[in-house]
Amino acid sequence: MLSSAYLSRKLTSPIPTKDGGTLRTIGEACEYMAAISKERELRPHWQRVRELMLQEADVAAVSHRARIAVLKDELARRASMEIAGTDSLQFSALGIHDQLSVGAAPAQSLHAPES
Repeated sequence: MLSSAYLSRKLTSPIPTKDGGTLRTIGEACEYMAAISKERELRPHWQRVRELMLQEADVAAVSHRARIAVLKDELARRASMEIAGTDSLQFSALGIHDQLSVGAAPAQSLHAPES
């Protein structure tokens, strides 16, 4: 179990999270990790943060790794959105192409629907 003194230590700088929150202490980073999905928690970048915390590592090291973990999650989220957006656009374009090839007027805009 981590000491309350360690958990109350401030990170080197606040870390904004993708849900609009901000991590300011090691304890808040710990709570954030407990709240994320199991799938995300098991990613190597979060496991490294966990290992450092369990060792009660230097605040600078935990801060650095926590910031990297949050950024990697954001990059993964954006990449998955881009892939999904590309797929939607391709399917939309195929649908319009199919309608045009049989002579029907397209009922929808050429733009993929926004989510």
